[in-house]
Amino acid sequence: MDSLKKHVLLIGLVMVLPCAASAQIVDGVSFSGFVDASYYGNLNTGDDGFGLDQVELDIIRGSDNGIVLRADLETTGGDGAVCAEQGFLSYTPKESPSFSITLGKFNAPIGFEMLDAPDMYQYSHSLVFDNCLPTNLSGLMGNYQVMDALGIAAYVVNGWDNNSETNDPLSVGGRIGLSLEESLPLSLGVSAIIGKDRAVKTSGDEDLSVFDVDFSLNPTETWLIGGEINIGSVTDNADQEYGWTGLLLMTNYSFGEHFGITLRYDQVSDGDGIVFGDINLLTPELDGQTRSSLTISTLVSLGNGMSALIEYRINMSDEDVFYDKDYKKINSSSGFAFEMTCTF
Repeated sequence: MDSLKKHVLLIGLVMVLPCAASAQIVDGVSFSGFVDASYYGNLNTGDDGFGLDQVELDIIRGSDNGIVLRADLETTGGDGAVCAEQGFLSYTPKESPSFSITLGKFNAPIGFEMLDAPDMYQYSHSLVFDNCLPTNLSGLMGNYQVMDALGIAAYVVNGWDNNSETNDPLSVGGRIGLSLEESLPLSLGVSAIIGKDRAVKTSGDEDLSVFDVDFSLNPTETWLIGGEINIGSVTDNADQEYGWTGLLLMTNYSFGEHFGITLRYDQVSDGDGIVFGDINLLTPELDGQTRSSLTISTLVSLGNGMSALIEYRINMSDEDVFYDKDYKKINSSSGFAFEMTCTF
């Protein structure tokens, strides 16, 4: 960590590349994307290093008949392997512009936080996002904008982050989004997903359900307050139920167009050990805990699609589940991150 200033300078030099914030359109096809790189250090263990976190290219092809094709191609972790974060066909009938159907792989419409770095207020995702929600879904989804303030989505999918399904019944879910901006700068989302799926710490596919409520409030044009409540449960074949409860609360304040600061607190109560514990439902030995994190970050817009972010995060638990540099178990850990993102 003594060479932090040198690391920050080096990563800044690497990221000073020509960028443009708007998509490029060629023969009706839109091209956009981003490059995301970072430096991260664990203040307890002393481990640190650079990372090419993500390179993404988004390709969108629209047509006059209401069909839109989209593919988000990405490589993560710097290993050079390319995969499709999203890839779907969307159809909106001309006779009913408020309705659309989507077939393929798409970001899960559930929760408060977004997946990609340009849409985030922090370097890291919350405990709820990482442990209690699906990231992407593969299947069929319908969207209906009932009115300007009310939208409904319903889907049938393979399960949590499953690109294919062979044996188990499909999962079902949906979301109701309500915007009260005309009377109050408040948006609400109520989401649920239910199906027989593989839980985080189990050895087989079990009945898995999640109910999630998120909100965002803008008291002023420069002040955002957001939050989320997440309730999940797993029921095994013997009708034994295991569950968790998660919550998130964040606030972001922008000082002009180029600088903002964000504070986030999140917590997952995992008394049954289904999220963080080493549990096998065939031989349940529960390792329950309540884990939380407190994160503060600053985001600076550098113009031309570039931004820089600094984050400090503390992870806490009511059990000794983290390690220090001597491999001794402790109940908290902290880390520092510097990130630069370039969109085009």
